[in-house]
Amino acid sequence: MNEQIQLMIDWIEANLKNQFSLDELSIYMEYSPYYCSFKFHQVTGISIRRYVLLRRLYSSTEDLANNRKIIDVAFDYDYSSQEAYSRAFKLFLVSILENINLTGCLSSQLLNSILIRTGNGVE
Repeated sequence: MNEQIQLMIDWIEANLKNQFSLDELSIYMEYSPYYCSFKFHQVTGISIRRYVLLRRLYSSTEDLANNRKIIDVAFDYDYSSQEAYSRAFKLFLVSILENINLTGCLSSQLLNSILIRTGNGVE
């Protein structure tokens, strides 16, 4: 994976539970927001926004598995309410199930967008 993209992923992972913007990421990377967004999408196949959404949802499942309250998990991952988190989680699951129904298995792009973690994604 491209070293620049890995630096972006590392920064995003370190700030996953915090509210941040593309501008903050671009300042860290010392590139324009456009360039960061373009390169990330070019290499990973998904937008930074989608990556953050999927990583927050995926990470939140670990908290749910440890019997944390949904409301606490929602606020920890920067959702405005339990309902907003529940809606996002439902859409996340529906997209996975629809992909499985259409293809019989997860596509490598969807699998990558779900599981990509600090260097552990599908390349």
